[in-house]
Amino acid sequence: MSLEAELQRLARDRETAYQSSLSQMILDHPGTLRRQLRHCLAEQANRGKLRRTYDAPRLDTHAGGLQELVCEEVEFRSDSRLSFHVEMEQEQTG
Repeated sequence: MSLEAELQRLARDRETAYQSSLSQMILDHPGTLRRQLRHCLAEQANRGKLRRTYDAPRLDTHAGGLQELVCEEVEFRSDSRLSFHVEMEQEQTG
């Protein structure tokens, strides 16, 4: 087997393992995730770890039922920042 063929096989095996782990993952409802993240950020704000008060994260709903959990640049006093956009769609398997 050539080196290129071996690398392709390893890449396919890794992708298969990744997809398998994703299919077994149980995720909470997007609204629950948003509340949990807001709670964590509120605790950080209470401890004086944030530069200012933020209204984040928020949950946006797009066409087709696609939901997006959005957090736009929360700044911490340590000069670190938190920013993300996570798209979630309901997918039924089995």
